[in-house]
Amino acid sequence: MKTAYLLFTAAIAASLFSSCIPLAAGAAAGYVAHKEGYRVQSPVKKKDSPPPETNYDQNQ
Repeated sequence: MKTAYLLFTAAIAASLFSSCIPLAAGAAAGYVAHKEGYRVQSPVKKKDSPPPETNYDQNQ
């Protein structure tokens, strides 16, 4: 009986992680947070600088 219970619990857990329900819940939470003023910032900063100089020989 204990083995059947563990298998049933594992099957339920696997179906929760492989379905779209967690994705929909995360999207809804993100929508509500954005509506309340929370914003996400990109960790990558864009620079308006020229490309880095290379040390390659230009005569090749």
